[in-house]
Amino acid sequence: MADTVAPAIAFGQAITRWGNWFNQELYGGPTTLPWGLEIDQAHGGEPGVLYHPTFLYESLWDAALGFGLLLAGRRFTLQDVHLHGH
Repeated sequence: MADTVAPAIAFGQAITRWGNWFNQELYGGPTTLPWGLEIDQAHGGEPGVLYHPTFLYESLWDAALGFGLLLAGRRFTLQDVHLHGH
């Protein structure tokens, strides 16, 4: 059962991180990277400053973890053991 639930939890976490983008709650320090986010002053940002989208980093990590768990589940499945006459 854990083989089924674990990837779903990781994918669910990846999706819920996007709520932080709408709420501007989870961001890192200032950056000059092209994918930096502008954060409103009401949420602690400074005008003209871009911030690391840490919610995006976590979302990508969670999605990668979910896919990794799916792949591991397929590669390392428990085999049925049939005992014939024992």
